[in-house]
Amino acid sequence: MKIILSAVLALFLLGCSDDATTNKATKEITKQVQETTDGVAQSTEAVTKKAKEATAVVTEQEKAMSQETAKKVKETSEKVTKEVIQTTNKVVKSSAEVVQKVAKDVEKKAKTIAAPEKPALDGGKLFTACAGCHGSHAERKAMGKSQVIKGWSKEKVSTALHGYKNGSYGGAMKSIMKGQASKLSDDEINAIGDYISKQ
Repeated sequence: MKIILSAVLALFLLGCSDDATTNKATKEITKQVQETTDGVAQSTEAVTKKAKEATAVVTEQEKAMSQETAKKVKETSEKVTKEVIQTTNKVVKSSAEVVQKVAKDVEKKAKTIAAPEKPALDGGKLFTACAGCHGSHAERKAMGKSQVIKGWSKEKVSTALHGYKNGSYGGAMKSIMKGQASKLSDDEINAIGDYISKQ
């Protein structure tokens, strides 16, 4: 339970921190996870030792009892010892799995926090390079030859610009538009398409 609470607290703290704090928090969590794992391993050793000691005590006592009673006591003692060891091993395994999951979650969260967010592209600013031929609101036929693109859907603009870019689209303006479209990234094409669709 302490491991889960520590992990939740760590994830909360990571969500509210900068890169330096994230690195520090990640190191602290890693340290706490290691200490918890070491504590569980020590507890397992202690339980195993106690179980063996109890078996030794029972063995001494069985000398004083009848053989039948001693046999039953020994069998029960061995069964209990085996169950204690199995349960402890399950707890250790479960704890290790939780620790690994928390460590992966923390690492993933740290990477997410460290990754810079892309600034949104301004389709209007990008379109200014097109405005000389198409008009400031895409209301003109470029050089009197193209279609008026004002009101085209984002998808139609994207298809046309990608087609100009790879040479699979266009008529009279194909050679001019290929040079213009080849400079644009996919994100820029999407931003321009979004702008034109709203004109």
